[in-house]
Amino acid sequence: MLAPAIAAASAPGETPGERWWGVVVGVGEYERLDASWSLDGPSNDVPLVLTWLRRQGVPRHHLTVLADHVPGTDGLPTRAAILNALAALPNLMRSGDMAFLYFAGHGSQQPQRGREWSKADGLDEIFLPRDVGQWDDRLGRVEGAIAGYEIGAAVEALRARGIFVWLVFDSCHSSTLARSLMVPHVRLRAVPPLVLGVPPLASTVAKVASPAAERLVKVRDSAAPGGYVAFYAAQTVESAPELPLPRGEPGRQIHGLFTYALLQALAASGAGSYREVAHRILAYYASIYPATTPEFEGQLDGPIGAPSAPLLSPGVWPAEHKGHDFRIESGRLNGIAPQSLLALYAAIPVAGKSAPIGLLRVNRVTLSDAWGEPVADPRELKAWGIPADHSADVASGVVRMLRTGVDTVVRVAGPARCFASLPAPYGCASTGVAPADAEVARARHLATQAGCLPPGVELTSDLDAADLFLLVRGSRLLVVRSAANPLEQAVGVDLESQAAAEDLKHVLFQANRSVALVRLAADFPDKPDELHTEVRMQDATGGWSTLGGQRLAPIPLGAELSIELQNIGTDDLDVTILAIDDSFGIVPVYPVDRQSNLLRKGTARIEVSGWARPAGENELIFIVEKARAGRPHDLGYLAQPGISRRASDTGLAALLERIGFSPRGTRASMSEDEVQSASIKILRYQVSAGT
Repeated sequence: MLAPAIAAASAPGETPGERWWGVVVGVGEYERLDASWSLDGPSNDVPLVLTWLRRQGVPRHHLTVLADHVPGTDGLPTRAAILNALAALPNLMRSGDMAFLYFAGHGSQQPQRGREWSKADGLDEIFLPRDVGQWDDRLGRVEGAIAGYEIGAAVEALRARGIFVWLVFDSCHSSTLARSLMVPHVRLRAVPPLVLGVPPLASTVAKVASPAAERLVKVRDSAAPGGYVAFYAAQTVESAPELPLPRGEPGRQIHGLFTYALLQALAASGAGSYREVAHRILAYYASIYPATTPEFEGQLDGPIGAPSAPLLSPGVWPAEHKGHDFRIESGRLNGIAPQSLLALYAAIPVAGKSAPIGLLRVNRVTLSDAWGEPVADPRELKAWGIPADHSADVASGVVRMLRTGVDTVVRVAGPARCFASLPAPYGCASTGVAPADAEVARARHLATQAGCLPPGVELTSDLDAADLFLLVRGSRLLVVRSAANPLEQAVGVDLESQAAAEDLKHVLFQANRSVALVRLAADFPDKPDELHTEVRMQDATGGWSTLGGQRLAPIPLGAELSIELQNIGTDDLDVTILAIDDSFGIVPVYPVDRQSNLLRKGTARIEVSGWARPAGENELIFIVEKARAGRPHDLGYLAQPGISRRASDTGLAALLERIGFSPRGTRASMSEDEVQSASIKILRYQVSAGT
């Protein structure tokens, strides 16, 4: 294992990982609830979290692991065990240490107690341990549940001793669900209060609320010497899902989406800030599960870990010779994919001083591990400046990413009348397959005939991997994204039309481009310290309000929008803004009318104006690239379905130029430098049909 750099505040011979302590909780079974409320994800999430902590150098005896169906834990996740573990931490730790508190399982709500944290809805969020019971009217709480103020008291006790606390909740606490998604095999980590016997609230609930009242954890003393950061998988009115991940991969397991996104972001960010990790998580959700927006609070701009206990830097991983191959302590969560190319070093590489002794090409990969075989081709070695392969000379070493793959394929499920594993109105009434009829047969003929699917688009029977769904409704074939809107708003083609084949080809081409653009946001996350963006809306009264974050902002039809841009980074930037609507239409927002899209560093803000249309869900896509002298890159051509360019460039430029034109099955090859030189940000807004 690679040891992190020794922090200045650490004792001699002590690594930062030895300053980390934690409580890791995963609840999959509930002894006193119906078996239908069991979860599969926590028993898979906990081992992943423990692997990540181990690779940061955290000793196992510094962790209390309470989980069911996970080997080697310290006990079951009961209320008493969880609270006892939290209470024991302050006496085990010292000032400057890091406390990592992780909870995966169901959440719910119960009537609030006291007035200090009064909320408009009159409910407190609760976490459900394994032995949670029912509502106790005499005590005024759900028996066995852990309330936010109890966790807050544990956090305050740690902070009072100068301990930095990082709290992670992969659960949701609201019975109010967001709009449905066409994502199969999804379970939500929330139990409605009525299932726990919680009585409906009286209509006289106090209407006092504050921003702090919306938090799960009630932390009183913001001036305590120890720092504090909290990551929540969902807002209090949204859902925290678990589903098979990675999507479309063979052998995938059920994981909490938030845990998966968190570990993926940590692998990419390493010793970056909490805010950088948060932005990567939001980018992943924007492309995978846009109905939910995770929430983050606390000292987000600090580096991950306590000041005396930072994380390992990303991008360099141990590798051990195993037979012909090397086993690598990193995997898909680190961005490694089959056919990724890694440089092998005999020792930790130092910039400008260390040279690789060989190349490894990945032939097998899991979420947390990979296996690579040495590259023997002298031409390929020479291309990377390696005179000869000396991988056989070492029993172990370290690797660094040279090139990885970005999946550009858009996968389409159907055509079918329904899909058995999807929710209504897309699912089937029974578990059986809907019988084929003339309309379905006609739709299948259209979708499978030569030339219908654009390059880069393929049909799939794996619903977990699908980006688009073809649904037959009467004589219409609808093309629906996984983020599902009412079917009456879905774009489609008339199966009885003479132009049905050409119409379907056109719709799929547009859908391919729009879906691929949005999905790339997960691979090229927003860099908030590079480009300042502010989107404002002018309402009917003439007043202006700011649209913030990734949440679905409501906007009246025809409202005026103003977008402010300013380059606040250290490099000149090329900036393109595209608008995508529910019908897969792409409209250039900036630049227009041949204006330059070059934003030089240090220049004043510029303003771009537009109007909110059409009705429905819309997305603003901000694509940012480091400018190269004499090579301006305006991506406005992506708005024109019939326009293509030869992909003679490299990096994101080539990737975007190939969308809709690349051969089927293509996986783009990207270097780490190319990935780091570009970013994509998504802002969603809902335009109402009325004014």
